[in-house]
Amino acid sequence: MDLNEIINKSLKLINNKNFSEALDLLNQISVKDHQVFFIKGSIYILLNNLDLAEENLKNSISLNSKNPSAFHNLANLYIKKNNLELAKENFLSAIKINNNIPSLCELAFLLTKEGNFFEAEKYYKKVLEIDNSNKNAKLGLGHLYLKFNRFQQGHNLIKSINGVLRFNDSGFKIVL
Repeated sequence: MDLNEIINKSLKLINNKNFSEALDLLNQISVKDHQVFFIKGSIYILLNNLDLAEENLKNSISLNSKNPSAFHNLANLYIKKNNLELAKENFLSAIKINNNIPSLCELAFLLTKEGNFFEAEKYYKKVLEIDNSNKNAKLGLGHLYLKFNRFQQGHNLIKSINGVLRFNDSGFKIVL
């Protein structure tokens, strides 16, 4: 089998959650290929083997530094390792390549958790400039506005994704 056939077969195995078989197939490839390293790194994340995931994703990036998904996955790996600074760096690297929407949303969410609300707002708004119907950005920004006591703006954003705010003794509850 040639490289593309192996990659395609491994992707089918991954879609069927046959991760070990996919890895066995990919490990047969002797040529250093950024796609192979990326796929292996992504599988290792799913298997929670974070050191091998990190090694493979870094190898993928060293061979092709224009793949925003590799930086995005590496950022998520660093979140799992609780290294939030490296996570932010890698989300920003993905964003620099092509304004990667998942990375913009994840970075905004991470900044919100850190209490950096103004930076988070900036990234949520950037997502909505690119895709004004993005539910993750609308929900995240809606939550952020509620924290700022900008209830009408928060409510309108959440309502725009068919969500409803319910009020009770413990505060707001969003029902989608």
